[in-house]
Amino acid sequence: MYILRPCSSRPRRSPTRSANAEAVETLVKHFRSLGGETLLHIHNHSLGKSPAVAELARDGMHPDTPFNQVVSSADACITTSVGEGFGMSFLEPYLMNRPLFGRDLPDITAGFNSDGIRLEGLYNTLPVPLDSLDPDFWPRAHHTVNRYRATLGIPSPLDLPALQTAWVTAGQIDFGRLDETVRTRLLRT
Repeated sequence: MYILRPCSSRPRRSPTRSANAEAVETLVKHFRSLGGETLLHIHNHSLGKSPAVAELARDGMHPDTPFNQVVSSADACITTSVGEGFGMSFLEPYLMNRPLFGRDLPDITAGFNSDGIRLEGLYNTLPVPLDSLDPDFWPRAHHTVNRYRATLGIPSPLDLPALQTAWVTAGQIDFGRLDETVRTRLLRT
């Protein structure tokens, strides 16, 4: 059984169409094609307003299904986070004795590890070959990094070769460094 529980659907670019709604539609269709039961628990009500997602969810769990029931129904949990606030999405499966698979976020999990919480299904990096990047990736990344640095009050911009040196290892870049445009394209191929 697959249980999908999207938690965030705030559109970043378009107020009329959530990229997450499209991603959820794609995920549900994929998991249903694998056979077996797929339940979709809509936690975020704005995501449930997407007609296509609402249609996919009609046979799934209701939004008011208690969260512990959702997690307890799963054989395992998967996190797709490449960034996280406190890290409850890491703790909740652990506390309900469900394995968690996904990306390790050391800024979040280091404290858990030091407290004896072992999240052994997490990976450190997902390398992507540089030839998978579109030609506009590096200018976009360079602009975004320097805009972020300016927000933090770091006066000197980072030059593009320094960024590439920091991000590239053995001709590959970590999936977590990619922007939504590249991630989405790679996941669809």
